Amino acid sequence: MHWFKYLDNDPDDKTTDPSNRDSNKGLVNLRYEPYPDLLNAMRALNQDIYALADHFDR
Repeated sequence: MHWFKYLDNDPDDKTTDPSNRDSNKGLVNLRYEPYPDLLNAMRALNQDIYALADHFDR
């Protein structure tokens, strides 16, 4: 599986598009603190990834 980004965008970086400045796109925030709910959901999905792939390959 693939996730868009590891780290969130910096809201103080004025060189980025305004819609991307303060958005949660990463696995961790700017202080490198993980988003537990997201990581738990990813863990559950990854534990079933082979069964899911078999299901969709039918």
